[in-house]
Amino acid sequence: QIRTRHPRARDSASCGKKGHEMAQDRDLELAFELTKTSEAARRSIAHAYADVGIDFTDIRILYRLFVFDGQSQSQLAAILELDPMTMSRCASRLESLALVRREIAATDSRVKRLFLTQKAHSLKETLRPRSAKVIDSLLGGLSDEHLEELLVCVDRLCGNLGTLGPTPATKDPTDKRGRSSD
Repeated sequence: QIRTRHPRARDSASCGKKGHEMAQDRDLELAFELTKTSEAARRSIAHAYADVGIDFTDIRILYRLFVFDGQSQSQLAAILELDPMTMSRCASRLESLALVRREIAATDSRVKRLFLTQKAHSLKETLRPRSAKVIDSLLGGLSDEHLEELLVCVDRLCGNLGTLGPTPATKDPTDKRGRSSD
């Protein structure tokens, strides 16, 4: 059943002080468990790629470039919710590993676009099974129905925090509506 109202929004007469405190404790425990799960998934992914010399953020950047190659650093930073300095450091690291190359945009010399190198394209096929193994481990035991419900719940949680929009994998980075002019 979908919870439409937060327990703290309920009338105190209907759940009482103890019930209200229990709901708060449960909500806090859930928030901790979500954070713990996210951190564990991040560690598992980083471990799976450690021998390549890339970290979790680098992996996220590469996967976005596999979908839409040639995005600007600022587009990637916005999609991945990274600050510009972190994005710049990651781009430099990926460039030093010969996984991306930076090009100045023809329309604006301030804009740097990232393109995957042949080495990165070759690496893609070795990254895919590693990702699948981590994802299978994370989602093991969940039915397709549970996964669909989980996706709906995660989208709702993000929406509750005000960060929900089109999922980055489906966003067209060339669509400039509501974006800075990259």
